[in-house]
Amino acid sequence: MKRPVIGVFGPLSDPEVRVLAARLYNRGADPWIIDLARVPDQVRLAWSGGEMLLGGRSLLEVDAAFLRRTGRTLPPGLQPGTNIPPLPRDSWDGFVAKAAGALALEHPRVALRTALLTTLARHRPVVNPPHLQRLHRLKFLLLNRLARAGVPIPESAVGVSPLVAGQDPDALVAKPLAGIYKTRLLHPEPQNNPIPPFLVQRRVRGELVRAYVLNRRVLAAARIVFGTTVDSSESQTGIAPVHLSEEAESVALRAARAVQAPFCGLDIMLETDTGRCFVIDLNLSPMFAAFSRLSGRDIAASLADHLLDLAAVRIPFPRRPALEVLEQAKELLAAEIDRNRCERWSRGAPGTRGTFQEARGTLTKAPRWPEERN
Repeated sequence: MKRPVIGVFGPLSDPEVRVLAARLYNRGADPWIIDLARVPDQVRLAWSGGEMLLGGRSLLEVDAAFLRRTGRTLPPGLQPGTNIPPLPRDSWDGFVAKAAGALALEHPRVALRTALLTTLARHRPVVNPPHLQRLHRLKFLLLNRLARAGVPIPESAVGVSPLVAGQDPDALVAKPLAGIYKTRLLHPEPQNNPIPPFLVQRRVRGELVRAYVLNRRVLAAARIVFGTTVDSSESQTGIAPVHLSEEAESVALRAARAVQAPFCGLDIMLETDTGRCFVIDLNLSPMFAAFSRLSGRDIAASLADHLLDLAAVRIPFPRRPALEVLEQAKELLAAEIDRNRCERWSRGAPGTRGTFQEARGTLTKAPRWPEERN
């Protein structure tokens, strides 16, 4: 009997790629590890019509696939999770200039790989498909989608650094829209904040829980144990497995459904004062190897089983790319309307400065499309 071929798109240096490939192999599959960062410079690509060859092997041999990374999204030498300390603006400009050349060369390569994977996703099931990977890099659009689906998120806005006026210094955080720096408290002096645009979000104090959703069910959840830093990754000391409350589980499943993600990881903050649950991040290509090792819950095994189930039927996800493009275009326009509204508010009349509370709701009160007003 032919062993099912499962494509695993990512570098062998990635722990998630290695552990998933091992679980697939142990279950009788043939994992094909494809490091897209090496395509097309080191791995020869021949694509003509419906024939897609990578290193002389047809990509349509794949029965199902898992997309970890489309290529390099960080400057050379950096890996996901790298802690880049805060830099003065002049040093940051030098850092960006040094990396800009390498990343500029990567853009057309990523476009080619994305087109390749999008074509594959029309014929085979891919977890998670390229349009979701792009959404992961568009945080404000992602938050808009969650808010419009009724998923609770902290009050958020973009391009509104003046909102810090009159606020408790610990009330707001600055988060990257698609960058590689850490979450920080929003500083009253603009020059001490990240280079705009960045996401301004109400700081939620409480217990941080990380949860994984696969195929419309919660696989595992654990409380993140960390110190006093704003960004938990800078002082994390461990995790403690937990069972989600009915409300938290419902929030996690609604968030995954809102972005139509077969597989995702979520950071859920359980607010101490109110007891409410807020999704503060949703990762469409989450790391899970370390979580599995510490929690005892084998995420890779469940993911491997799901991929093998998909390989048995070979049916792509019922999501036509053209409709997805139209939907994302609508959301981008709505997000642009929100952003312009924030910028007009933040400029305001000379000498006037509002507070964060005055501008809250820029996401949850975004204008609906005509067909949604009925």
